[in-house]
Amino acid sequence: MARKWLDNALFEPHTASQWVVYWVIIAAILTTTVELSILSQYPETYERNQWFFQASNLFLIAFFTLELLLRLVCRPNPKQYLFTWQGIIDLVVLIPAWASLVFPIPVLSVLWI
Repeated sequence: MARKWLDNALFEPHTASQWVVYWVIIAAILTTTVELSILSQYPETYERNQWFFQASNLFLIAFFTLELLLRLVCRPNPKQYLFTWQGIIDLVVLIPAWASLVFPIPVLSVLWI
């Protein structure tokens, strides 16, 4: 039951609470866009508030990793999900994100955004 609810929330929301989950994910995606805009347009603001942006970066990596894991858990065939356009985008985004944590090269941390 919970697995079906989560599947609907992540892929085809029907209820108000499922739409909340859906829009929280959209808000997180938009947050990465704002972060990239600030990083590229206002580097001095990024430098002054670097602790905030680093914490935000860690939170967003954890959030999107959890989202991917939940998507894999709630799908009947998780491997099949990874080869959909959404699954490929998730992997293309998360692989550089995790690599930026393991290998702290500034270019990698920008790639995942």
